[in-house]
Order: sequence, then C-alpha cells, then structure tokens
Amino acid sequence: RGARAHQHPQPGAVARRLCLRVSTTAIYPNVYALLTAPSTLYRKSTGLRLGEDVLKAAGLRPFLLPTRMTPESMMKELTGRKPGDYEDWEKEDKDNWKAERQFAAQRMWMIEEAGSLLESFDREFTAGLLPLVLDLWDCPEERSTLTTGKGRHSVRRAYLTICGATTPAALKPHLANRAHWGNGLWARFVVVTPTKRPPWKFWPEPIKIPSSLTGPLADLTFKRLPVPTSNGSDGYEPPKPISISCPPPVWQRWEAYAKALEYDLLAGDQVPSRFNASYGRFATIAIKVALLLAAVDWAEDGKTASPEISLAHWARAQLIAESWRVSLHRLWHFAEHEGRDDNLEARVLRRIRNGPEGITSREIGQTLGKTSPDGRREIDQVLGRLKQDGVIEQFQRKSRRGPAAEAYRLANP
Repeated sequence: RGARAHQHPQPGAVARRLCLRVSTTAIYPNVYALLTAPSTLYRKSTGLRLGEDVLKAAGLRPFLLPTRMTPESMMKELTGRKPGDYEDWEKEDKDNWKAERQFAAQRMWMIEEAGSLLESFDREFTAGLLPLVLDLWDCPEERSTLTTGKGRHSVRRAYLTICGATTPAALKPHLANRAHWGNGLWARFVVVTPTKRPPWKFWPEPIKIPSSLTGPLADLTFKRLPVPTSNGSDGYEPPKPISISCPPPVWQRWEAYAKALEYDLLAGDQVPSRFNASYGRFATIAIKVALLLAAVDWAEDGKTASPEISLAHWARAQLIAESWRVSLHRLWHFAEHEGRDDNLEARVLRRIRNGPEGITSREIGQTLGKTSPDGRREIDQVLGRLKQDGVIEQFQRKSRRGPAAEAYRLANP
C-alpha cells in the first residue's frame, strides 16, 4: 500500500468530500502553498501554468477561482449566487458559471504572482480578504457576511485550496510583518523553496499531458467521490463527506510527530518564536497530506468503501511536511540575504500594481530614483524579466496630449 503515493495528489480535487474526524472537529485535506524562488531562473509561473493545464485536461476547470478578487467578489463566487449583470454576459461565460455552481464553495485559487495577494491584505479596500482567507483554511460549515447595499452572503461547506508563486523579495516585507506571524497567516501556508540551482533547459518539445496523470485525477473527482445533487431550486446540495480511517499505528506516529514539533521543540529556544504558530500546524498539514495520499490509492484500488491511511502514507506525508518545514527556514534565510536586484524587482512590481492604468519605464525610474542611464538600464532589465515570466505585459498607453507611450501593467489572469 502506498506504492503509488509518490505522486502528489491534488487537494482541490477532493472538494471537501473526504475528512478525518478527530474529537469534536473534522480535518479536511485542503492546502495553502507558495512556490518561492528568485525570478526567471526557476520558471515558477511556467510550472504553475502547466499544473493548471493538467487540471483543465482532467476536467477540473470549474473548480478554479478567478485570479484577482476583492473580498466581496470572492464571497459572491463561493456562494454561487447569480450575479446581477449575468444576463449581459457572453454565452461562454454563462456556461462556465453554470459549471462552477456545482462546487461553488469548494474551489482552487491559482495565483501566478502571489505577492499581489499578500499586498491586498494591507490595503484598506481589500483588507477584508485576510480574515476570509484565514477563516476558510478550516473549511467551516457556514460563514456569512452582511453589508449595507449588498445584503447577506453565506458560504456553506467551504473548502479553499491556494497555490501561488512569488519571489523571496516580494515576500520580504510581509515576512517582516509581525502581525502575520501572530494571526496565523504564515502558519497556514506551506512554502516550497529550491534546494539547488536548476540545470539549463531551453524550450522543450511540445508537452502532451499524459492520460495516466489526468485519468486517475478525473476518476477520483467525478467517479469515486460523491458529487453534489440538485436541490430542486436552481442550486446544488453538497454531499456528506466520507470519513477516512486512521488506524492506531498511524495515530501513534502522528501524535509523536505533533508532540515533537508543538511541545518538545517549542519548550526551549531551539525555534525562533516567529515560527511557533507554524510548528503548531505542521502535524495537521502532515495528516492532510497522508489523507490525500490514501485517497489516491483508494481511487485506483476501489476495494474499500472509504480510504484508510496506512503507515506508508504517513511516512511519505511526514517526509513531505519535513521538507516544507526546512523550506520555511530556508525562505527566511533567502529573504534576509536577497540581493539588490530582487529588492528592485519587488519595488518595481509594487509601483506597477499601484498604477492600474499602466506606467512607463521612465515613470518607474522617476519614482524609484533611477533616472541615470545605469539606473534606467536596471529598470529595463527588471521589466524584461517580469515580462518574460508573464507577470506583466507591455501595451500602448494612449495619451490626451502627444503620442502613445509604451507602458506596463500586471498581466491578465
């Protein structure tokens, strides 16, 4: 058992239909993850887009959330409530929305530049997104908001998975924000950082996504797990989650791991205090991974009514969780020692985000004090890397006076 568990399953595919019941709560296998590495060299955005292509090839496109959302628009997406301007939409958009309603509150959020999400937590008009993201990690049964003018919105049986990509430079100011260590933001995210420089690879041959990858994923999503049913009033009723079995040998090892991280290591000064909340959640994250690995085997075997976590699943899950724990410390080191170019990249991106109508290279140089020929050259090099990574796009910005100018803005999701 667990021989096939070397393949990392997709937590979003479970969509709150599997859980491990412990004491008075239920643990669902959703995961918040950040792929973190310096720009260009590691091709983070390319990898993220390839992962999204796999999901779409397996038929999971309706599970994907829009890339950029305000707190209000996110709540509306998760409720499945028909938008007021729905009748003005194009047919393809209407068809997509109808497909998304079946799993309206059980979604995946793929973000190519996750730094923009973190920055939104500190902006006044999107600050409400932070408590929403924190709350949805626990997959609550129901959460409601009531606003003047927009009325009441209720998200029922929520299940949010996040996967984003960013750089240590973009994360640095947010890692320095003590509030995010205290409120549990970083404790909810696993970070994946590189361990070595990647080998050079030019454009590969066209990649065909194998059915051996998409087939099991589709089977788990649409065949093995129960699907929502129509409630007779233009909506869907989510199925009751299947409870996963955790045998005593697995439970004992899970408890030992939790005690080592949450009690023994935190008893002295072996762990920096900023990591305390993260250490308090690694054991929960590990059992989530074990649950997902068990689901993969169960979907292929089909021999039992529900998945069961084996010792092989737990062993693999603990190794994965430990690699993420090492990555957390490595990320802090990267952020502390990142170079001048990375600092400049973060500042350039911040300036572009603050100019939604577009900004020119010259205007960026003026605001960042880079007006000399060398300074302008540095700005252009950073813009070139960000454009190559697909983070920003170049366009002709029209002017009321004079000719159009070459400007930059964040790339469309």
